Amino acid sequence: MQQGQAPPPPYNASQGGYQPQHYPQTGAPYPPPQQHYPMQQQPQQSSVQVVVQQPAAAVSFNKEPVTTTCPHCRAHITTAVSYVNGLAPWLISGGLILIGCWLGCCLIPFCIDDLKDAEHRCPNCQQVVGRHRLIS
Repeated sequence: MQQGQAPPPPYNASQGGYQPQHYPQTGAPYPPPQQHYPMQQQPQQSSVQVVVQQPAAAVSFNKEPVTTTCPHCRAHITTAVSYVNGLAPWLISGGLILIGCWLGCCLIPFCIDDLKDAEHRCPNCQQVVGRHRLIS
């Protein structure tokens, strides 16, 4: 509180309602209120970078190497094909056992690459890119 000003009068609950109080003015009067005009905003320039990614073409994996883009390392590659045992060698081997070829002839399907599934790998990151299954 500044010096020279009287404290406000105490609140009296029995008076009820609001009654304006008149205080003596001390010091200089308040300056007139300033009128505020809305400021015209400068247009803001924003830079938006749009990245357009072409959808990957559907690659059909088969027994031969395929040229494609690796989904893991994003390199343009020709896949390395390795052959893994799938469902076909097991079914043919089971069929050979049923007809009586159980002394080793039933293992021949596991030695033929054309009966195996082809697994395509990226030569850069060694991740599996796709697989061609003889029997799904």
